[in-house]
Amino acid sequence: VMENVSGRGALRAKMLVDATGDAVLASAAGVPCVGEEPELRHKRQPCTLVFRMSNVDVRRFRALPREEKRALALEGLKDGRLAWESLSFCSTPGEIHAVCLMSGIHEIDALDARDLTKAEQIGRQQIQSIVKFLQERVPGFEKALLGGIAERVGIRETRRIVGRHTLTEKEIVGGVRFADAVALGAGPMDLHDAGGTGVDLWMPPAPFEIPLSCLLPQQMEGIVVTGRAISATREANGGARHMGTAMCLGHAAGVYAALAARGEATLCARSAASRGAWCPPTTHWPRRRTTPPSWRAPRDTRHHPIHPHPKEASLMHAMNRRTAVASLVALAATGAAPLAGAQDFPSKTVRLVVPFPAGGPSDTTARSIADGLSKVLGQPVVVENRPRAGAIVGSQAGLAGPG
Repeated sequence: VMENVSGRGALRAKMLVDATGDAVLASAAGVPCVGEEPELRHKRQPCTLVFRMSNVDVRRFRALPREEKRALALEGLKDGRLAWESLSFCSTPGEIHAVCLMSGIHEIDALDARDLTKAEQIGRQQIQSIVKFLQERVPGFEKALLGGIAERVGIRETRRIVGRHTLTEKEIVGGVRFADAVALGAGPMDLHDAGGTGVDLWMPPAPFEIPLSCLLPQQMEGIVVTGRAISATREANGGARHMGTAMCLGHAAGVYAALAARGEATLCARSAASRGAWCPPTTHWPRRRTTPPSWRAPRDTRHHPIHPHPKEASLMHAMNRRTAVASLVALAATGAAPLAGAQDFPSKTVRLVVPFPAGGPSDTTARSIADGLSKVLGQPVVVENRPRAGAIVGSQAGLAGPG
């Protein structure tokens, strides 16, 4: 139901994509969820209000010994001027800006609008204290200024749906493979102390698969859930909720919804015994195994926990086509010439096109990748920002190749 200049009306859809992060639509529709129990209201991971410092001497700060950084963080924490045990930030191109993740807002129920308002207030109070501490005590921040504050507080966890499959920490660590995998998680596993100032942070042995069945409610049709509200245990969600992974999951949810709306995919609940086994014909990157054999995925797909209906194969094929296009864009973006000129690569500068503005998460990630590529290839890797038109401009620039 909506109301605009034309008055009150209603939009009817064959498919709904719940990308609220809180499973708002799914919960309202009656989809079973976890994480909203009353006893958990004020025991969730803390929220963070991100802010940006400008005119920072990032190189000077990076040159500090790890022990000195740790001592500064503990000093600020002891004095009540910092919120948690880290001076965590991401630098932007030029190394004069610092996007800071230093606030920690506890005992907030992000499913309560009043608590969310309280979180915004506390976050700004913390930022005021943190900025002064950085300017007064941390090398590299002496002349820094507060350049901006995020438009809303960042939330790490609220409710999660109970889906056809629930992703677990054991599956992540064991590198379990899924026939209906639609995204790879590659970030760290992190759980922030609900009432403390620390964080349990570690990296899985390899990127891990997230199956489509984690996005689908067990019984209800017509809705697909994405983001940090997918079906996962609390521990597994600590690795699956990161922004890059959420973007992949959002893409998968949108493609599935479009196919389902056209009748090319189905959301009907089926038991494993009544669904035909199918594996996507894709080539997977080799995985480094560091876990006991009992944690590994079985090779025989008949014993796979998920057996997609044959119609659902269209989603996987569509995913593969889009992945292929994305790979071509990536190759073009790096400046790779056609086969005729392959012998020249990578003997010249590599161009990495980012279809988003400088300073954002995508740009920051691309520049980190560029640094690594430059060391591996032995050639300069230049990041070129081509924003506008919903990433179309950048995509076209990548497809155009060198020039």
